Amino acid sequence: MNPLLSVRNLGIEIHRGQMQKQQVVQDITFEVYEKEIFGVVGESGSGKTLTALSLLALLPPAAKITSGSIQFKNKDVLPYQEKVIRELRGKEISYIFQEPGRSFDPLHTIGSTMSETFRRIYPMEKQDLLTQKSIKILQDLHISHAERRLKNYPHQFSGGMLQRVMIALALIQNPQLIIADEPTTSLDVTIQAEVIRLLIELQKKRRKDLRKFRLLARYISQDPARSLDPRMTVEKILYSGIRYTSLWVNQKNAYQRAVRALELVELDSHMLSRYPVEFSGGQRQRIAIARALITEPEVLICDEIVSSLDMPIRKKILDLILRLKSLYHLSILFISHDLSTVSYVCDRIGVLYKGRLLEEARVKDLMQNPIHPYTQRLYRAIPKLEKNVFIQDLPPLQEVSDMPMREMAPEHFVAN
Repeated sequence: MNPLLSVRNLGIEIHRGQMQKQQVVQDITFEVYEKEIFGVVGESGSGKTLTALSLLALLPPAAKITSGSIQFKNKDVLPYQEKVIRELRGKEISYIFQEPGRSFDPLHTIGSTMSETFRRIYPMEKQDLLTQKSIKILQDLHISHAERRLKNYPHQFSGGMLQRVMIALALIQNPQLIIADEPTTSLDVTIQAEVIRLLIELQKKRRKDLRKFRLLARYISQDPARSLDPRMTVEKILYSGIRYTSLWVNQKNAYQRAVRALELVELDSHMLSRYPVEFSGGQRQRIAIARALITEPEVLICDEIVSSLDMPIRKKILDLILRLKSLYHLSILFISHDLSTVSYVCDRIGVLYKGRLLEEARVKDLMQNPIHPYTQRLYRAIPKLEKNVFIQDLPPLQEVSDMPMREMAPEHFVAN
């Protein structure tokens, strides 16, 4: 198993004036794996906090990394790049600081601080929904009268309660790793125990929630030839979707589930004993869809699932997806580079370019009136009988801004 976080031979020094340097962290190496709690212990001044701060480029100006490497999910964090760090902070890794009192603006209520954090994630969300999200997360942290407490200022909370709010802010973006830097040092012994119990409880709850989510939301990848193990029969491939989960009852029940999943994608049960290499590309994609359906999910994530297929087969797979959506009331996130494919299958479309959502609207509105220049390019690039227009023939697109999206028409949002 690959570590979630890997720190190798990390060295940090403090510059005290032009000529004075002090090595405060030397040759530190450790790993943190998914779903585990890793502890770093040491006396005051041993370099614990500097090591933690280095993971998110939060070191003070006088501190410099002199050696080593930091990897998160097998990707290099060093040397620091602003875009990478911006993605890591909050989204992937959250930091809980030692003294919560210093982390809050005394002039803002807890509710406004939480809403501001939520707003960065959900810029188009209505304030009422953001407030409900704040209430829910405070309730999860056992803060009583959560709705009323949102109107309170930091000084109206005890140290333990304020630390709980800090944990709430750390959890808002559902990060994979939480760095808790002496989160109980400034608290009474009894409150320390409560906060530690809370962190352990949340870690276990997130683990359970992740398992449950992976059953309810299933991913279908672009290339079934790569996603289906060539050494396994179709039967074993389908079983892999439910084995070691609460859905596995016994072999007979699993077989019945596998047969039913194949029937849903219009394949025969006698195919269970065959291997992926014995099937066409379209049939392999149907098997991949069956593997996703065997857990009876509520959400399907379809990532370019027809891009490698011939046009006639492509339409059959799309029609199958539409039939399954209607039959089981599925929610589907359908990812494609092809606007015509998306418009055939989707109710609403979001257009992405360079990591930004540029336009979002219902299919009919977007296809009849594409507003953003990039959406217009995609629309004009759809092959037509009277004229084929390709992306490279279109004028260059101007750099997109970081301005938020505006509602140009009912349910039709466009970036400035």
